[in-house]
Amino acid sequence: MVHGRSQDRPINVISKRLNEITEEKEYLNQFVEKKYDMEETKQSLEEEIKQQQMNIEVLKQLKKIEEHKQIRQEKIKISQNTIKEYQRKIEEMTYPKKDTSNQEKNSKYDMIQLITLIVLMLFTILSVMVIKNDIISAISIVLTTLSMIYLGYTQYKKKVAFHSKKELQSVDNQKLVAQIEVMKETIKTLQQEQEELSKQSETRYKEEIEKIRNAYIGIIPIKTIDELLSKKQADIEIEVANNKIGENKLKIQSIGLDKSSILPKLETLANLEEEYARLEEEYQTLMFQNEAIELAKQELEKAYYQMKKKVTPKFTNQLSEIMKKISNGKYTNIKLDEKDGLIVEIENGDYIPADFLSIGTIDQLYLSLRLGAGTEISEETLPIILDEAFAYYDKERLENILEFLHKEYSNRQIIILTCTDREKAILQEKNINYYEIEL
Repeated sequence: MVHGRSQDRPINVISKRLNEITEEKEYLNQFVEKKYDMEETKQSLEEEIKQQQMNIEVLKQLKKIEEHKQIRQEKIKISQNTIKEYQRKIEEMTYPKKDTSNQEKNSKYDMIQLITLIVLMLFTILSVMVIKNDIISAISIVLTTLSMIYLGYTQYKKKVAFHSKKELQSVDNQKLVAQIEVMKETIKTLQQEQEELSKQSETRYKEEIEKIRNAYIGIIPIKTIDELLSKKQADIEIEVANNKIGENKLKIQSIGLDKSSILPKLETLANLEEEYARLEEEYQTLMFQNEAIELAKQELEKAYYQMKKKVTPKFTNQLSEIMKKISNGKYTNIKLDEKDGLIVEIENGDYIPADFLSIGTIDQLYLSLRLGAGTEISEETLPIILDEAFAYYDKERLENILEFLHKEYSNRQIIILTCTDREKAILQEKNINYYEIEL
């Protein structure tokens, strides 16, 4: 039972609760670390998103100047195609294609005429030499003659046409030469313009790249800027960066959900911290009080030891006398025993510990002890203060104690604190003077 009461002591209750809070805090502290990790991860992701957004801005500007460069390249390409077209025309004019189909057709027609003439000549000879028919021979000779005349006429006509054509070609060649010279001059001018445009395009491109680079120095690391400006496909890189931003935003959202799930635990931890601080303060106060009590106990033990050494038969006799008077002669002999403390002689002569007596008798006994000790320890006439000291006294005991106090301590001030009118009634009944103060 004593062990149980010891556990119920406030300091032990507080100590137990402090241990429980410490264990709970050790468990909940992992969520604090997790929160810090989440915040660091979130901050890292936000910085990465910001970096990706800056990269996108650089890539968008890179895309814009690439588009401008592409437009200039298209102009150069158009100029190149124009030059190629002029070169093709010059090639055609310089080396015109021959009309082989007409030549082949004329050659074939000439061959047919020649063969026809030969056949007629052979037939004429055959008709003259073999057939010997004048009519057939005459017809053959006429046909052969006509064929020879027609063949000679066509050859003459071709010769005349050839010379006419040659004269015309001479005139056309002069015109072609003039046209070719004009086109060559045009090609030369276009090549110069193309070369100048190409140089301007490259110069402008480098200037625009350098302008972007200078605009972001100090905002983005130079190495990153150079890497971005070296990209060949800005569209693809922008899409990759946007996808990365989307992934990071989803991660941040997930962190937010995880963080919201541990907030109640962190609130619990904060409450435990407050409770721990409050209990720790109470614990320190109780420890200080315990130390004071322990010190007082040590001093009381020393005083008790000294008192036991100095207790005289006079004190024991005085204690017995007081108890005899206030118990109306029922208990006449009281001793202090080393083992049982106060022991009281009962009617059959045996001694029993005071704890075995009734509550009212015990109160009488300890009142006798305090009155006797006060007289023994101090030589001064001290006031006697009794706070609800007679709560367990019956009327007989109360009358005895009040008469005893009036007779034995008439030279002292006696203060009785009570919540009943019993003391007042007895004092009036016994004609004992008193002063009443009602609070």
